[in-house]
Amino acid sequence: MKRTNKNNSFRQAEAFPLIARCIERAPIDMLGFVDHATIVTAILADPELDAKGDRWFASNMLQWFSQKITVGNSVWVEFFDREARAGGWAYRSKAWNHPQDLGAIKGDPQSPPPRELGRVS
Repeated sequence: MKRTNKNNSFRQAEAFPLIARCIERAPIDMLGFVDHATIVTAILADPELDAKGDRWFASNMLQWFSQKITVGNSVWVEFFDREARAGGWAYRSKAWNHPQDLGAIKGDPQSPPPRELGRVS
C-alpha cells in the first residue's frame, strides 16, 4: 500500500486489512488484547503499510480504523473485541476464544472461512 500523496493520506480499503493483520500478529496481553501503542509499533514494522517510521501517521491510521468501528461502519467489528484503555482502544481477536477461526482471519488461504465471524473478503 502506498500513501496516496505527500499529505500523509491513505486508502482505507487497502490499509484496514493490513492493520487487522498487524493486530493479529502483535503480542497480546494476558487477556488476549493488544494495546494501541503495540499496534502502532506493528504498523511501523509492516513494510506494506508504508508508514516510513512516522509514528503519528501510523497512529492516525489506527485511529481511523477504530473510528469506523465506533460509528458502525466497518466489517472489522465482526473480527475484534475492543476495550477502552488509556491511550486508545485495545483489540482482541474474536478468534481468541475460537482458535480454529484464527487462520482465516490472518489470511491463510488454506483455512476455511470463520464459522461465527462472517466471511473474510
